[in-house]
Amino acid sequence: MKKIIVLLMTVLLGFLSFSACGQEEETDKPEENKPTYTITFDIGTKKETQTVKEGDMPVPPTIPDADFGTLVRRHTGWDKEIVPTMEDMTYTATFETVDKTYTATFVLADKSISLEFLAGTVPVPPDVPDYNGATFALWDKPLEIANEDVTFHAIYTKVVGKRAMEIAWAEGLWHYQKHGFRDMQAATSILSLAIEEHENPIGTLVRDRLIEHLTSYVTKDGAPAFTASCLWDYGITTAVIAVVRDTPSVWDNLPTDTKLRIETLMQAFIYLESFATSDENDYRTGPSLGGNYRKTWNPNYRLANVPVMVYATYYFGAGDINKGAARVNELIRSFDENVYNEMIHLFIRYGWRDASNCWRTEGPIITDADGNQTQARGAKELLVYGGVAYGKDTYDQTKITYCGEGKGVNNGNKDYLYNKIPLTEPQRIMEHLLSYNYSGGEVKNDHWWDVDGDGVKECVAWILDDTETPYLGMTGMMLEFASGNRSSTAYCDHDFTMVVALLGASSILPRYTEVDGVKVPMRDGEGNLVPLYDPTTSDTLWNMIQIGNEDFIYKFIHGYQCYSTGSYGTAQDRHSESEASRGYWSMKSLWRNYFLPKGTIPPAT
Repeated sequence: MKKIIVLLMTVLLGFLSFSACGQEEETDKPEENKPTYTITFDIGTKKETQTVKEGDMPVPPTIPDADFGTLVRRHTGWDKEIVPTMEDMTYTATFETVDKTYTATFVLADKSISLEFLAGTVPVPPDVPDYNGATFALWDKPLEIANEDVTFHAIYTKVVGKRAMEIAWAEGLWHYQKHGFRDMQAATSILSLAIEEHENPIGTLVRDRLIEHLTSYVTKDGAPAFTASCLWDYGITTAVIAVVRDTPSVWDNLPTDTKLRIETLMQAFIYLESFATSDENDYRTGPSLGGNYRKTWNPNYRLANVPVMVYATYYFGAGDINKGAARVNELIRSFDENVYNEMIHLFIRYGWRDASNCWRTEGPIITDADGNQTQARGAKELLVYGGVAYGKDTYDQTKITYCGEGKGVNNGNKDYLYNKIPLTEPQRIMEHLLSYNYSGGEVKNDHWWDVDGDGVKECVAWILDDTETPYLGMTGMMLEFASGNRSSTAYCDHDFTMVVALLGASSILPRYTEVDGVKVPMRDGEGNLVPLYDPTTSDTLWNMIQIGNEDFIYKFIHGYQCYSTGSYGTAQDRHSESEASRGYWSMKSLWRNYFLPKGTIPPAT
């Protein structure tokens, strides 16, 4: 029995040994002897094949999302589990189609908010809270349908108001347009940005845009023609530069060449305005010898030209009015033929063609009563030496007079005076300008004029919808509303735009003085900063300004019709807010947002 058991065990061990040897031989089969199989990945638009050895894992391809406009097709997997290869196999890709989304990043003053939005839709912005007293005005670019990730930056306003910031941000790069009204409108936009950056620097967007504007203005198409005529932008342009001069975020980052050009620009302006507005001179033309400049009566000419000297004084003194006045008067006194030649050289070097051409204007040929002809003084002689001027535009043979004639002196002997007011008293200069502008008397709904000179007055201007201004009978109507048979809303529009622009710049520019060699802001007895000009100082004038502006706005809202060209019965002008320029809307925004709350007059509606 024992022998049988031992025999069986020997047979069993031998069988197991044989099986183990067989398994070892199968496992150790060389890699090159393994069979291969074809694995196909069907991804719909094409098929990819791989040759895979037995037992190896196939590597599926990466399938990117497919863009279908507002939708995206995403790969979700395969129709079966991918396993080690033991035979030929086909795997078919599976997909899902979903709405495509992108990310909109909204950069606020103190944080960023990222929100997803569907492709092909307009990103929906978050609510933007006030920041340090400033309110949200607009995003730096339009909210439009987008098919990519987008970023928007919030722009705020503390002073000029939402409408003014919207218009200012949309303004094209600042350049000389050779048209007084268009140049004025552009300048108001740049001034809105400058005032806001001066009072409310948030981030770098407005700063960088201002740097672009200023650099463009003194390079692209050159500076303006420095002459005295219907160029209402002069005062606003120099206001921009004065504000920027007192705004370190902008001034300290301006390119050196831009600063040099601005310096030349401001010098040219003071030489021009000494010629055009000083008490010593009575020219009725500019160096171009064109136009019908009338500094003695036209409020628009005054508003466009006289403030140039106020802002130049601020600029050249860096806010110290006494230093600025001394520097401006020194420049005026030293203006001679050599300085004139240097200015022409700089005009040409900078590419300021209109400025160069203006100051090189030759005088017209003058024919006297006996038919003798002489050439009158041109721009150079008048600017440098003074004397008698004859305008080029119109010659009246019967009177032997020329449009724009006048006389004046060279500027080398006396300091600049405007109505006997020196540059050291900008408050008085501005008060004189504004008092004249609002000297139209009691507010009226219409205007009557002796058209034919026969003693019978006729109505030449009226409110179109037959309503009455709520300021009827109050004192402070704009002078242009009472000016003969040209009682025009258009002229008042220019007045209003210039006045509010000048008020805006003057009231936020602090005056400085020097204490122990250090420049410090001036303060009044109550510790308040002393501005370049404060319109609320005189209760009477401040009340007139409020009444005049709101009466004008009312007439613009309700429409105004007038015979404004001096040709009664043949040329009518209809004006309303629907025809208003962007300069009006910008300055109405500033007026209503910043100035009217300081007053007592209810707004026109």
